[in-house]
Amino acid sequence: VELKENLIISEKQELEILPNTLILIWPNVSIFSRGKVIADGSLGKIKLQRKFQDQHWGNFSLIGKNSNGSILKKVEISGGSLSGIQNINFSGMVSIFWNKDISLIDLNISNNTLGDDTLHFSNSSGNIKNLVINNCYADCIDFDYSKYTLENLVVEDSINDGIDFMESNIKGNNIKIKNSLDKGISAG
Repeated sequence: VELKENLIISEKQELEILPNTLILIWPNVSIFSRGKVIADGSLGKIKLQRKFQDQHWGNFSLIGKNSNGSILKKVEISGGSLSGIQNINFSGMVSIFWNKDISLIDLNISNNTLGDDTLHFSNSSGNIKNLVINNCYADCIDFDYSKYTLENLVVEDSINDGIDFMESNIKGNNIKIKNSLDKGISAG
């Protein structure tokens, strides 16, 4: 699938990304969902990546209570950046805001450009299991006012912090952080 313009999912819609789907995203194009997202690559990996190697796309964002229960499983996301949609500025390539019961399982996230975060949570809760995140432009993961359980994380090659916590409640097991140019963990 080639995504040439912003994909906007309303509060009353649900986005399902099928197994074995490759989404090539054009420059500065984003996926913005106020509804639930189900991307389950258990029967074949799902990939979101740049259409053109030298140009980044925007961001992938889940926002609001109607996105509660969203699942990203066996998904690879790379080459995005930041964006502003509906008067909301998203500083993370993947931004998950104001929701709960989010499940991120068996994800690989990498190679963002610009923006403060590769993966950014704000006022969100859920669980993350088997995440590899690397080659981060600034912070790899930023948790703001969020509550998550983490299991089996690999965080590598961050220009800033590996994981940044602000006013968050995080329980983690088996977390490996390598090559953060500022702090491995910032508990700001």
